[in-house]
Amino acid sequence: GGLWGVGLGWIYPSQRVLFCTLTPRGQEFEFMGIFTFFGQILGWLPSLLFTIMNERGISMQWGLGLIPGFYAIALCLTLFMGRYDKAVAAVAAARVVEVEEGPNNNHRG
Repeated sequence: GGLWGVGLGWIYPSQRVLFCTLTPRGQEFEFMGIFTFFGQILGWLPSLLFTIMNERGISMQWGLGLIPGFYAIALCLTLFMGRYDKAVAAVAAARVVEVEEGPNNNHRG
């Protein structure tokens, strides 16, 4: 259990820092809401699939083998992402333009 915590304990703070670094200014709440929503939806999906497989009498080995599949999907999706330094530069450039032009007044209401 301790190795699991040390091995995966850095993921949650790193996700938040990465997400907050790349979020456009003024849209932090919108993006964090989307992040939280999908995190909650996808967080219980592996457990649900494992339970369905177990209740249908499928071998426990297949159920446990399902979990690394989610990590494999995440790895494949990560390979298609762009470079972090380019994304940070793009967000910084957008912030400079915002400062020069002034904030957008796109308030709904």
